[in-house]
Amino acid sequence: GTSFSIQHSHLYGCDRMWDGLYMDDSVSALVIVNTVIEDAQSAVNMTDGARYEITGNLFNKNNVSLFAFYL
Repeated sequence: GTSFSIQHSHLYGCDRMWDGLYMDDSVSALVIVNTVIEDAQSAVNMTDGARYEITGNLFNKNNVSLFAFYL
């Protein structure tokens, strides 16, 4: 599995939209804390039981800010 942590950051597209962050299995963990995420086509995508902690963030100018799909 993969662990990915973003804290006190600013993610944005320079001159166009960017794709987004993807976590796609039950042993993956994503932590996003006090971060600005802008200009994404689909900013945060979680599927198949990925674990996450998303607190104190600002999602701005994204087509989709948060997508979670679990079977």
